[in-house]
Amino acid sequence: MCIHDKYNFEDLFQRVGSGTSFAVISEFMRGDLFPDIKNGCSEECKKKMIQYTQAVFKNYMNSVCWYYNDVNIPKEYDDNGPSSFSNYTHSLVNGFKEKNSSYFNYTPHLENNSSKFPDYPNTLDS
Repeated sequence: MCIHDKYNFEDLFQRVGSGTSFAVISEFMRGDLFPDIKNGCSEECKKKMIQYTQAVFKNYMNSVCWYYNDVNIPKEYDDNGPSSFSNYTHSLVNGFKEKNSSYFNYTPHLENNSSKFPDYPNTLDS
């Protein structure tokens, strides 16, 4: 049995759940939770985890870039307030855009019941 069996692409871009890209990114960022290759893994598992990792971080990168694109600069000190990254992603993914519409422009359109962000234009090649 492979410890990576819990990671599957069907759950990765769901709106909510423990298998979504936003939920599993913490496992990839914390050393004590990182999904290391262990006894029971296979070459297929390694390939799957490469693809899975690319999908998780690409979605995270896109969501962060869209946040910076869409956030309105607060006029007052706002320590993790309504203009935070988590409020932005939560509003988009869960359909609460009206609640925070004065803080964000909400440029991307997510598929229904999805947390997959569209690709942000590459600015590194400019």
